[in-house]
Amino acid sequence: MPAGLPLTLPTAYTAAVGRYNTASLEFEQRKDEYNALAAFIRSSPSLLSQTDINQEKQSFERPYQIPVIKRVAINLVDGRICDLDGQEASTDMVVITFTTKGFRVKVPTEMLDQNYVRYVDLLSDLMYHAWHAWYAFMEINCVNYLEANKSTSLVAEPNFFTQDSAAYVGVIGMDFYSAYRYVTGRNLLSANGKLLDVMSGASMVTRYRMGANGANNAVNQAMFVGGADPYPSNFLTPDSGYQETHYLFPVGAVGIYHWLTPNARNRKVQVAGQDFWWSEKDPMFGYFNASVHYQSKCQEKTIGTGGATEPVYYDIYEYTIDPSLQKSYTSVVGESPIIKYNLAPAVI
Repeated sequence: MPAGLPLTLPTAYTAAVGRYNTASLEFEQRKDEYNALAAFIRSSPSLLSQTDINQEKQSFERPYQIPVIKRVAINLVDGRICDLDGQEASTDMVVITFTTKGFRVKVPTEMLDQNYVRYVDLLSDLMYHAWHAWYAFMEINCVNYLEANKSTSLVAEPNFFTQDSAAYVGVIGMDFYSAYRYVTGRNLLSANGKLLDVMSGASMVTRYRMGANGANNAVNQAMFVGGADPYPSNFLTPDSGYQETHYLFPVGAVGIYHWLTPNARNRKVQVAGQDFWWSEKDPMFGYFNASVHYQSKCQEKTIGTGGATEPVYYDIYEYTIDPSLQKSYTSVVGESPIIKYNLAPAVI
């Protein structure tokens, strides 16, 4: 190269820009499965009708109520009499309440015009992480709901489990899986249908070992793990001193529901092209209907010629969901279709 010749021309690229392959971005976008939430969604249609809620819950002012008949303990008689009397039933009204939880994301429109990152990519990434923050919040709420609403009046079953803090206590493995359906049925009296098992995540290790018939499993234990559908959750931490925690309940015992705000339902437009509403389904389960509120806002930024201010526009999206966690009605304090099990390591 002749002396004095610059290494680059003034028109040279300032940087060599590449792109990650799609697979290389999966770690940054890692997510959980949210199986406690999935169990509530699975159970929901057998408890309440989401369609009825959509049709009946039309305003904030109008509460959503369900009339119920309390269980009657009938006294049997030993004979017949002339002057008849009888036992009466009493009723109750259950009020379904909803809370609000959501997120807001903001995208600078003009500032992305000369950017390697495109608008749709930035918005998609924001929405991905925002939705999964919401899913994680709801997963924790589902686990906490099971704990807060578990049965506190368990039937004693000393042959298989002891009891502690409103939970059956046993050991992991076949002792638990061979007995829980019988014990759960004694409490529910309706456990002949499908049971769901929201369990601490590591509980699946026991199921895998029991289902693997081989040299280390001379007795095939696979048949024992089919009594309930597993929903392992990494958000469910076993109680102190135990290796596994399980919440078992029949389909229809719990549910999660939502309602759509009037603005989103009516696709309210305040200023055309600037401030309007619509609804969208959640991207993972396709179950929750989110109220979406969009605004376009202006903010002054020092990006103009010679450091002058220039209006920069932002697209702001607000997604909110109004969920309600529910369980089967009971007129007796302490009774619940949710049965908790704490399991310690098996003694070798």
